[in-house]
Amino acid sequence: MTEYLKARQKYGRKVIRAAKAAGYAIGVMYEDDDLALKASTKHTEKALMEELYACACGTLFFYNPHETDGATGRASYLGAIFFVHVNDPDESISDYTDNPQMAALVAAAEKGNLT
Repeated sequence: MTEYLKARQKYGRKVIRAAKAAGYAIGVMYEDDDLALKASTKHTEKALMEELYACACGTLFFYNPHETDGATGRASYLGAIFFVHVNDPDESISDYTDNPQMAALVAAAEKGNLT
């Protein structure tokens, strides 16, 4: 693996680890909005990383399986984080849902990586 890719992957890896620690179900979508992995708490870090970095861009999306949406009865949707793998490493997280849960995951990814 090249240093170029390693530098970018550390952000995705930290987001995944923080989300797993919070007990979130995690899924992956490719840059063209094709579903790569349906949200689950059972995906391995390796599987999530492989799919997230399979294209030039990818999105991690999150559900809280411990909270249900009153309207659907399904796990509560928390939000998504969009990654652009060709950006500079500290700009690989390009966009995310504006809420405390996603902000916490982004903060976990940036911890110790700020220049």
